[in-house]
Amino acid sequence: MFYVIKHVKEEGAGLFTDKMNNMKIIMAESMDFPDIREEDIVVIMGGPMGVYEKDKYPFIELELEFIRRCYKNGAKILGICLGAQMIAEALGGKVYKGHVKEIGWYEITHTNFAKKDKAFSVFPEKIMIFQWHQDTFTLPENAVRLAFNSNYENQAFTIEERVYGLQYHIEVTEDIIKEWFPDDYNKYIDKAQLDLLRLYAYEFFQKFIK
Repeated sequence: MFYVIKHVKEEGAGLFTDKMNNMKIIMAESMDFPDIREEDIVVIMGGPMGVYEKDKYPFIELELEFIRRCYKNGAKILGICLGAQMIAEALGGKVYKGHVKEIGWYEITHTNFAKKDKAFSVFPEKIMIFQWHQDTFTLPENAVRLAFNSNYENQAFTIEERVYGLQYHIEVTEDIIKEWFPDDYNKYIDKAQLDLLRLYAYEFFQKFIK
């Protein structure tokens, strides 16, 4: 079973939706987190809230506990943007506000560990990806850094090659960008980059879920 944890309706699984059979969407604010088995796959999406805003968003603490249970039960977990921050915080890292906002297309560089990783080895050393965040995080003790750029050293990480946290939006599509930026989406739509990212994203996801 695929479980997609959403924090706002505008941030869904995007490109990955077509790759998920038996998908169940759960809104985090419902605080109705399921019991997860080893064979399940959990995809945690983005959102505008900060992991440190627990007083404002009561579901955050419950979601962190849910992630810990998923990890303990052996499930595969993929976190995107806020989802990556949630994973980092839940498993021993720390989320905090960064020094610069990244909105739009930014280049990231993959580490030597990424070249050997079962899922991340599909990516080239450098690639342009879509960002929309300012918060960042430290890595959990047992995590391995997979990508970085000049603004933030932790752009992607893995734990045991079954948990992945991506600070950026690998799931993004042209329609998603139009929904996120209705007044100036032409500023952010780059069809060539979207087409290239789609190819790598599909291949990554296929290897992740195997």
